[in-house]
Amino acid sequence: MNFREIYEQELRNGRHAPPMLEQGSCRSARGTLCTLCHASRISYADECVVKQRALRRLWERFADGRVLRPLATSPQGRDYRVVSKRKVEQRREGFSMGLIDAQAREILPVQRCAIEAPMHALLYERIEILLRHRAAAPLVGVLRYVVLKGDARQVAVLFTIAELSPRTIKAANTLSKLLTRDHPEVQGVFLYEDSSGDRYYMGRGSASRPAQLRRLFGQREVSAQVGDLRFVYDVLAFTQVNLSVLPVFLGSVRTLLREARGEQPGARGTLYDLYSGYGLFSIGLHEDFLAVRGAELSQPAVASAISNAKRMQLRHLRFHTLDLNADAVFRFIPFCGADDVVLLDPPRGGCDEGVLAAVAARNPAHVLHVFCNLDLLERDLNEWKQLGYDIRAAVPVDNFPGTDHVEMLVLLAPHTRSRGE
Repeated sequence: MNFREIYEQELRNGRHAPPMLEQGSCRSARGTLCTLCHASRISYADECVVKQRALRRLWERFADGRVLRPLATSPQGRDYRVVSKRKVEQRREGFSMGLIDAQAREILPVQRCAIEAPMHALLYERIEILLRHRAAAPLVGVLRYVVLKGDARQVAVLFTIAELSPRTIKAANTLSKLLTRDHPEVQGVFLYEDSSGDRYYMGRGSASRPAQLRRLFGQREVSAQVGDLRFVYDVLAFTQVNLSVLPVFLGSVRTLLREARGEQPGARGTLYDLYSGYGLFSIGLHEDFLAVRGAELSQPAVASAISNAKRMQLRHLRFHTLDLNADAVFRFIPFCGADDVVLLDPPRGGCDEGVLAAVAARNPAHVLHVFCNLDLLERDLNEWKQLGYDIRAAVPVDNFPGTDHVEMLVLLAPHTRSRGE
């Protein structure tokens, strides 16, 4: 059984009082209850208990005697998502706009999603009204997704379209002017052309015709406040959907590394941050290292990381645009010293084949592997064991309340005998 199946089993076996939902939450436009996430079935407090039980059952398979630490919970269990999307499908009578119900293979119009920032519901309602205006027809005909990034203070709106034309741009400009007039929190409006037909809402296009972004209004950058740190990132850069949990997330990583490296005062060693994004870990952990080197495939994310470090006057940080395959990783990381750390935070699909072996070949004293897909835990931890690395500690973090997704921080170090200790 994978984690999702274990969690669902624990959810069915337990007795939980129904959650107190705000009016309209988890309801479709037809009045039916939306069950795409668990917010309509269980309170966040009960959800955390169920997740902890499910995580313990999963961890028993490969714990190797190491105790799983308690689940690090999210300060916001609901209303937290600052990145959301709505699928748009053409219908004979017009169009339908809503969440994707993969099992039913249909679009589910919702009034308000309980795990999204409340402002998103208001914006989607207004956008749908504007799209139904006759002047928006050229845009509706090629529209695939509406994407929102941001919270009540600042939101960017992206329309993912199949084809860019003068008529589409004219219609989108009209909609943009009306939307930003009524909603000053909308700081940017964009068209994102992806003609590949990719099911992903932000596909890269094809080799002959890569996806492209066209600005209709405002700025390309969105900001995120993480504790005392303010990050600015490009609208196309990946960002965590739950800003409220990021101080907890970052604090858990910092605690694991400080425990492993000892509580000696002052910075030492180098942090190699793979899949570094706009610099969350590189910047958040910089005080503990003499040098930080980040590597990331997304050029907009790397540009954002460089800009963030420069704004904070962090001169010992460097960021590189890199296709993180095994050869590139082996060249990027030199042979490590006793105080060097490699941090990996790959996307849901995990690292490319050979990347873990490339990291192990550089003999870092500590590796911190962030899993956003628990289905890869068993495979990757077995590979780390074969490469000579043992689990030293693990902390689950609830980055996605209301869902069956949990992230896992796993600290690894070489077998004692392999380092001559």
